[in-house]
Amino acid sequence: MFGLANPERFMRFTGPLVPWFWGVAAVLLAVGTWMSFAAPGDYQQGDTVR
Repeated sequence: MFGLANPERFMRFTGPLVPWFWGVAAVLLAVGTWMSFAAPGDYQQGDTVR
């Protein structure tokens, strides 16, 4: 853990992970957006509280 306290080592270690995190974030954002429109309406209030 103390080895990653060095900013140069930390950036070398985490730099290749950044594109993967962007991809995961984009997929989760797309799924969340789709789920907000695909969710069924409430049984009492209908589509007003989707």
